[in-house]
Amino acid sequence: MTLAAPHRIAQSEALRAYLDAALDCVILADASGRVVEFNPAAERAFGYARDQALGRTLGELIVPPSLRERHDEAFARFVETREKRLFGRRLELTGMRADGSEFPIELVLAQVDEQPALICGAVRDLSDVKRADHDLRTLADEQAALRRVATLVADGETPDVIFAAVAEEIARILMADRCAIGRFDSADSMTVVAYSSDEEAKVPVGTRIGLQGDGVTAAVRASGRPLLIGDHDAFSGPLMDYARSLGSLPRSTIAAPIFVESRVWGMIFASTMTVEIAEGTESRVVDFAELIATAIANTEARRKLERVVADQKALRRTATLVASGAPPTEVFDAITTAASELFDVPFASLLRFGPDETATMVAGCAACSGFVGQAWRVPGDDPGIVRTVVSSRRPARIEDHSGVHGPLGEAAHSLGIGSVVGVPVIVGGSVWGVLAVGARQDGPGLPVDASDRLVIYGARDDDADERRGA
Repeated sequence: MTLAAPHRIAQSEALRAYLDAALDCVILADASGRVVEFNPAAERAFGYARDQALGRTLGELIVPPSLRERHDEAFARFVETREKRLFGRRLELTGMRADGSEFPIELVLAQVDEQPALICGAVRDLSDVKRADHDLRTLADEQAALRRVATLVADGETPDVIFAAVAEEIARILMADRCAIGRFDSADSMTVVAYSSDEEAKVPVGTRIGLQGDGVTAAVRASGRPLLIGDHDAFSGPLMDYARSLGSLPRSTIAAPIFVESRVWGMIFASTMTVEIAEGTESRVVDFAELIATAIANTEARRKLERVVADQKALRRTATLVASGAPPTEVFDAITTAASELFDVPFASLLRFGPDETATMVAGCAACSGFVGQAWRVPGDDPGIVRTVVSSRRPARIEDHSGVHGPLGEAAHSLGIGSVVGVPVIVGGSVWGVLAVGARQDGPGLPVDASDRLVIYGARDDDADERRGA
């Protein structure tokens, strides 16, 4: 291909030095739109060597196909009319690299000479500028979202309201198709406490998901750090199975832990179905996790205060009975009733453990009242709550009675008891019996601090006990 005759200016040593040193791309084209000069900055920005660019039209070289026809018409009109108003103006356009990728550019046109026409275009890659502008807007949006959630926390809103707000804010900021917040019930299960999605298939709040053998939660718990997942096939377990049940696996997922008092309370999950989440986004989710932790801690502090007040009221009631010389049966009934009300559970009982290795229920709340007076033989290898507490002389907890058999285990099964906490009743240095509370098998379990709160009811006054002849 024969190039247009190079102009003497384009051949000057001064211009050559300028073109080589220029930070911006400089492209010179003749009246036909063919490139006659292509400086090193243009080579770096567009991905062409100078020899590859010379002689080719601007349209085929750096203009995206979708804009090429419009560009050719505009360039021809510009050469014909020599519109002075375009010279020196900053024009924001879209350029194309050698690999076909598109990027934003800023173009300033100048006319080097009129005859023959020689047009100079100074081009600047705006990718970094646009990215910085986008990042700034994203940061402002994120900070506004954090302020909205922080205001809810400061106003003392309930955790449920804050969970829902966080899920919605994260879904919006990350353009996530799904965002869920889960609370760990135990090492092997999680309850969904918030869910945000525009999809038809939604996960209801309160859904419980087993986590036995789950790779995602295990990885986050082990590291204590957020995890960005791009290859979902690399992880197996209930969460991936659950995601498939909703339709298909996401393209990207962020899983971030929520720490409360140095323990992993739960996790945030945000997933996109088509857009890939960029690396480094994890830290943005962590900021919201910290607000959730603050809300939970504040709520827990209020609940602890309420529990202390409730505990003290119950203790005063039973202490008044003891001080007034009430019969043991009346004191025992008051203690089991107080324990049942304290944890809002239907099962509470006081069992006297005798020297003949039998446990006799001496008091029980409404759900257990039918067993008052009944005695059960408790073998030395019985895994139930009574034998465990008596043998260890310490509080104990059983989450699941499915593996507990024997007379007491059968009684628990018949009542539908799930988790149980028992504390020893110590009299004269020996285990007199066991005070126990239980939750329904199909309901929420007992709080983690149940044994700490129950143990104060198990403490017995030796002198008072001797006065009653118990």
